[in-house]
Amino acid sequence: MKMIIAPRELSQDLVDKIERVHKDIELIATKDDTVLEKYWSQAEIIFGGKINAEILAKCKNLRWIQTAGAGVEHYLFPELLESDIMLTNVKGMHGQTISEHIFMMMLAHTRNLKKCIQQQQTHAWQKHKVELLHNKVLLVIGLGGIGQKAAKIGNAFGMRVEGIANTPKDLPFVGKTYTPNRLNQALPTADYIVIAVPLTEKTKGMIAAPEFSLMKRDAFIINIGRGLVIDEQAMIKALQQDQIGGAGLDVFIDEPLGENSPLWDMENVIVTPHIAGLMPDCLGEAVKIFCVNLRLYLKGHKPENLVDKDAGY
Repeated sequence: MKMIIAPRELSQDLVDKIERVHKDIELIATKDDTVLEKYWSQAEIIFGGKINAEILAKCKNLRWIQTAGAGVEHYLFPELLESDIMLTNVKGMHGQTISEHIFMMMLAHTRNLKKCIQQQQTHAWQKHKVELLHNKVLLVIGLGGIGQKAAKIGNAFGMRVEGIANTPKDLPFVGKTYTPNRLNQALPTADYIVIAVPLTEKTKGMIAAPEFSLMKRDAFIINIGRGLVIDEQAMIKALQQDQIGGAGLDVFIDEPLGENSPLWDMENVIVTPHIAGLMPDCLGEAVKIFCVNLRLYLKGHKPENLVDKDAGY
């Protein structure tokens, strides 16, 4: 029997979907630590949940961890990095929902939706200036699944799409691709800048004071990746000094965002509470990916979305 532990609550429907993959599966799905303690040593596969070095030390038979999300930085502690345990994520699952969130922020900015909502609350009829996305330069930093989807939608809006990628990508909807060491060449012409990179040692703080100084005064930056990719204090200063035009932020260095953060009250900032990746039946979609990978694993093949633990994604 293959022991699978899901240290989280799963509906009976999702449990049934996993167990139908193969008759020789035993699935333990619970958040009860007392129950989990009995089974960690038998686990060959873990699906979702939080894993740390203490738990890993108990998992003597563990061969594979499948996350239920795209971000894997919380799994990359030394003990797991040094092991032969495979780590896979659900890369690609959030492309549509996060891209819709990105363009919600962009359209809200171009149409000054915050002011419209404020005027609606006070019954004020006052027209104001609007902008178009058409012909604007969209710079997507990170051309993975989410970045490519955002680039494709930007292309459909008639935007001039450029991207930052570790390796050159020939994409029909991206006009120009830069490598990360050429970011400073791409920033000065960008009207909209989307952060869609994972958090790694290389991306941590990659957008800081020097990068903000290169941006156009009306540039709008959107972060749906990880808060630590941006130097938050440098961004606040750039916004306060009108160095950039605005920001759409779904992720922050500290979450929840502190109630005293100046970002809450800035007219040119849209704050959402880390919801860009949410969608109907998010866990069910992750289970679908896990079941595909589980079938591959049981046949002796490598699962899809294998994470390069050294690279961090």
